[in-house]
Amino acid sequence: MKYSLAVLIVAAVLLSACSTAPVPVEVLQGRFETLEGFEVERVASSQLVGSVVNMTFDPAGRPALAIERAGVFLLVDGDGDGVFEKTLEYANQIHTAHGMHYLGPGDLLVHAEGPDGPGLYRLLDRDRDDRAEEVQLIALSDGDIQEHGPHQILEGADGHLYVLFGNHAYPEVRVSPDSPSRGLREDQLLPRYLDPRGHANRIRAPAGTIHRLSPDLSEWRQLAAGFRNPFDIAFDASGELFTFEADMEWDLGLPWFKPVRILHVIPGADYGWRTGSGKFPSYYLDTLPSVDEVGRG
Repeated sequence: MKYSLAVLIVAAVLLSACSTAPVPVEVLQGRFETLEGFEVERVASSQLVGSVVNMTFDPAGRPALAIERAGVFLLVDGDGDGVFEKTLEYANQIHTAHGMHYLGPGDLLVHAEGPDGPGLYRLLDRDRDDRAEEVQLIALSDGDIQEHGPHQILEGADGHLYVLFGNHAYPEVRVSPDSPSRGLREDQLLPRYLDPRGHANRIRAPAGTIHRLSPDLSEWRQLAAGFRNPFDIAFDASGELFTFEADMEWDLGLPWFKPVRILHVIPGADYGWRTGSGKFPSYYLDTLPSVDEVGRG
């Protein structure tokens, strides 16, 4: 998976029947398929933003971009025409942030490579000059910021943070002993076939995890585990948590291949990723099936 983006693209609802105002940005025709009423617009050039690996919005509504092998930048639309013409460097003390979440104005959490190594950092802009002058380490990760490493950070309706890890990383913290998903280990009855190229051969359960982090950033509870490499998470309108799980493309055609799928994240659930041929079929009683399987992705 490559995260380089040729352009930063924002999809916006354009209800042309309700408005006659001209669209002030370039509409990209023919390249994308959209639902009726939607169009895709170019709001920033690749020359301006480079390789974007993550994006969120600050409390003022401005896009905050995590750049590959660089820091966090804010996009600025100075003339209000809907096109961003410059960036502000919010933080250069970290780089390649695969997770971003604002706790408030000038208070940004990131999963990134930082001064002490890969982990969860808090970037503080106390004087509100759009530049973080303080970096606080919240928790290190035992795996690097990479495709299967620490990923998204999301706030739930309960005020807690939900923190996602791929199967090559885990937070170096004391996990609460009363976590919904606790003590998950492996018990393989049959010998397994390992990947001949060595991918993830040393990785064992709990593999990828989702943790629930208290608002004061002190208590970690392992919510669910057994993921391969979901990169992002989201809540639906009723507050239920979902993720989009990646496949192992080299396993295509093998009996244990699992397609890209959408998972409903249930506290305490084990979604059955194990290295090589040890993966749990969806019909096992001690795992959960997908909400939908989308095939390759």
